[in-house]
Amino acid sequence: MNDANLIVNDAERWSRYKYLHKYDDIIKECTDAIALDPQRSNAYRYRADAYVEKDQLDLAIADYNKAIKLDPEYISAYKRRGYLYCHRKREYDKAINDYTKVILLDPNDHEAYDRRGYSYTCQGNYAQAINDHNRAIELKSDYALAYKNLGFVHSSMGELDTAIINLNTAIDLDQGLAVAYSTRGFVHSSKNDFHSAIADLNTAITLNEQYPKAYRNRGYAHARLMNFRQALQDHSNDILYSFALGDHQNLASAYNARGLTYTLMDEYGKALKNYNQAIRYRQNQSRIYLNIGDLYRLQDNGEQAIENYDNAVLYSPNHKIDVVDRNFAHNAGDIIKNAHRLLSEKIESLQQNSADYYYYSGVRALFRNSTTAAIRYFRFASDEGYHDPKVNQHIENLKD
Repeated sequence: MNDANLIVNDAERWSRYKYLHKYDDIIKECTDAIALDPQRSNAYRYRADAYVEKDQLDLAIADYNKAIKLDPEYISAYKRRGYLYCHRKREYDKAINDYTKVILLDPNDHEAYDRRGYSYTCQGNYAQAINDHNRAIELKSDYALAYKNLGFVHSSMGELDTAIINLNTAIDLDQGLAVAYSTRGFVHSSKNDFHSAIADLNTAITLNEQYPKAYRNRGYAHARLMNFRQALQDHSNDILYSFALGDHQNLASAYNARGLTYTLMDEYGKALKNYNQAIRYRQNQSRIYLNIGDLYRLQDNGEQAIENYDNAVLYSPNHKIDVVDRNFAHNAGDIIKNAHRLLSEKIESLQQNSADYYYYSGVRALFRNSTTAAIRYFRFASDEGYHDPKVNQHIENLKD
């Protein structure tokens, strides 16, 4: 058997192992292949895929990097590394760079445009996202996933009716696309049409019984209809399947969603326990701190509420996307209004030109998306000797 046939056969076998979830076998065989031939770029790529499935993301990135170094035109390695950066690491600039490289290598790669568009949406660059999804559709007119992602963009922009139109098209093109039903269900919930949401999410779960986000969104819809028993069962399934995937970001979102349901049930202790569990899996998810802040507000604990609102903008990788533009929970707009109100009340109670006055004025400025004012206030607070090192972290976050 010649080397080319060996490489093809190995790749087919490793792909089959991946389908069977035999990730340790892939890692062992790829490691052996690399020992025999350190130039085997596909062995690094397949081993990286296995590391992703085992949630060993740094090892995966190292292997993707090596595969690309050995073969600078290795399109699938760029795509997979881009997917990891976008969906698992939330490093959207790096994901965009990888998909841009694919497009340079193959300008007709519709999938690369669609994935780059999704990354732009997560980054808050909606105009560029729409351009990329439309380009993907120009290249492949029946590409259902691109219409689904267009729906996601418009949903993120608050254009819910346009989102529904695109999601309807996605489903017409591919009635087996579970993610399109799940996303349309989410949009129906955003429109407070919870019965339609549940119908779509039932379909998504029928198509994929181990789909965490579909359970999460259906749990939210049930909770808003006061069907708390069904909601909690959905949240349990969300956590179960997220844990099985080894996806910490999904687990954080799952516990956060259950915390929201317990908040609606006025079971604040259980809500806080779930929010804290969410933070354990992902410390820098602003939505969790916003929800904790609102939980304390409901208990008339303004100081704790403000501390968590502060954490929401402190730990956010991008405060504008995570706090201002994007909806974490369907009532995020009200949460942000409440945060602004409480911060304003606190600022009015403080002595003007004091360190505390400047600090909380900086936090409020972030909720107004005024980064220039925020960094000025934080610097004033630091100059006045503000006692908490968080002020320096805010300044560092805003340097760019």
